[in-house]
Amino acid sequence: MVTDDGKKIRSTRRTLALATVLTAAVAGVVTTGIVFTGASASAAIDARSAAQMPSALTQPGYYSLAYSPDIWYYSGTGSPYHVSFAQWKAAGYPKPIPAPTQYGQVPGDGQIWAQTQFGSGNASLLVSPMTFNTWAKAGYPKPTVTDPTPAFARNVVQWDGSSDVYYASATAAEPWKKITFATWQQLGSPTPLNLVDQAVTKLKWSDTVSQMSSLSAGQGVVLSFAAWAHLGAPTPTEVAGYVGQRFCTRGGSDVYYYGGGINGIKLTFQQWVAAGAPSPTRC
Repeated sequence: MVTDDGKKIRSTRRTLALATVLTAAVAGVVTTGIVFTGASASAAIDARSAAQMPSALTQPGYYSLAYSPDIWYYSGTGSPYHVSFAQWKAAGYPKPIPAPTQYGQVPGDGQIWAQTQFGSGNASLLVSPMTFNTWAKAGYPKPTVTDPTPAFARNVVQWDGSSDVYYASATAAEPWKKITFATWQQLGSPTPLNLVDQAVTKLKWSDTVSQMSSLSAGQGVVLSFAAWAHLGAPTPTEVAGYVGQRFCTRGGSDVYYYGGGINGIKLTFQQWVAAGAPSPTRC
C-alpha cells in the first residue's frame, strides 16, 4: 500500500516484534540462525532469496575470508565457528581454504554486505557488514545490487495502518529508510512485514509523536526528534486518543494528559477543547 507515485504495494499482516532500544528508535529482527559477524543481529530470509545464495561450501575444514584475518572451521554440518589462534595452533596450523564470498548492496543504500554459504540453510550462512577497511582488504569487490541482502540484512516493513514502506535495519546503529515504489521493485517486490498493532502516532490536538508498541494496550514511548528521524521520519498516524488515557488536575485549574507514552503534558485551553473538553479526574 504505498507510494510516492500513487502505486500500491500489498502487505500481509505478519507480525514482526520491535524491541524498544535507544529510545525506541531501533528495531529487533526475526532470529533464524544466520551467523552474523560484526553485527549483533540475525534476520529473516525467504525462499526467493535462497535461490540466489553464493555456492555452498560442503567440505569440512578451515576457511579464510578475503575481507578478514579470521579463520573459520566448518564440520560439514551445522554452523561454522570462529577459530582462535590457540585452536589453529593446536590443529597444526592447517592452511585455510579461501571461501567464495558474495558481496551485496541494497538499492539506494551505501552499506555493502558479505555473505558466505557453508552447507545449506540459514544456520550455515555467514554474513558481515563491510567497513571501508574490510572492503579494501577484499580488493574492493563490486557489490551486486539486487541480491539476497535485502531479505536477511534488512526487513522491508510497514507500520500498522500506514501506507509507507521502510527498510528496518538489522544493526542498531543504522537508521531506517523509507523506500520508493521503484526501489521496492528493484528488491524483487517483497511483501512488507506488517507491524501489527504497532504504529508511529500523534494526537489530533498535539504535536507530540509516540511510537506505539501496542495500540490495543495503549503502550508506547514518546519519540525525540532524533529517534523519529532514526525510524525514517515516518508521517505519524493521527489518533483521537489512546487506550487508558487520562485527563487530570493536580489541585489547580491546569489539566494534564497521560497516555500513549505521554507522561503528563499540560494542556492549553485550546488543546483541552480540541480533545473534547473532558472532565478531568484528580492526578
